[in-house]
Amino acid sequence: MENTIYLNEYEFLFEREIMDFYNMKSYLTSYTSNIHLENLDRNDDNLEKDYEFFKLIEKDIEIITNGKKVNELEKISFDIFSMLEIYLDKKSYFCKILNTDELKRKASMIETFYMQQNQDNRYTKILQNIEKYKIVIQDEQLLFNSINDNKFIKCLFCSPYYRNFEFSIKEKGFYIVDFLEDVAIPVKVFEKIKENYVEIYGKIDTARISNSYFKEKLSKFFKKEIKDYTFSYNLKIYYENKKIKNVYEKTILKMDNDLELTEKVEVKGKKRE
Repeated sequence: MENTIYLNEYEFLFEREIMDFYNMKSYLTSYTSNIHLENLDRNDDNLEKDYEFFKLIEKDIEIITNGKKVNELEKISFDIFSMLEIYLDKKSYFCKILNTDELKRKASMIETFYMQQNQDNRYTKILQNIEKYKIVIQDEQLLFNSINDNKFIKCLFCSPYYRNFEFSIKEKGFYIVDFLEDVAIPVKVFEKIKENYVEIYGKIDTARISNSYFKEKLSKFFKKEIKDYTFSYNLKIYYENKKIKNVYEKTILKMDNDLELTEKVEVKGKKRE
């Protein structure tokens, strides 16, 4: 795409894994897809404008949970958000969805489809999720939060490097809000910047969340007493010809030498055939 730092095509991978070394068990969920981006021309010739418009099309979605693939019929619900028109504010690096009316129509159509297929209550949970999606789509603030928490959007458009959050004049940092339920993790970050490469690494800011409080939250989440932990965050952005080529993000939480929670996001640029 011209006049933008983004490529037309990306491969997307998200993995979340809980490893229980004591019981020799692993719980892995992976989500992969191909993303097509189109820079929507709004008749604005100013190359230094502080916003951009994109059409995002997601296809070839594959979801695997503990070795089992989600079947094609169950994946239809993901089509609700498979085409988005996005406004990117380049001052704040937050995104906003513009085609909300289309999302509402798609949600209603897909809900009707599942209701017709649900004679044996096989898709009751999916219907419940669609109802939640409809609530989000109809609420401007919920939709704003949802799109900016999307793993692909956050990694490519809204990473901590571009948002440049600051805890204070001397400290850069941000909050991870979707790694653990009911806890926002303050992460103090440090940057390594080269010509075609940026790396951000971070650790928990214990001045903003105490060790005792965080261990209490961990114990509640994992339903066992957590006595010790280590936490690390790492983000790498690679550029090629002034475009974002690849982005890698990894968050690791290790507890008491017998539990480990890892999230990994990969966004890899593809050459157009």
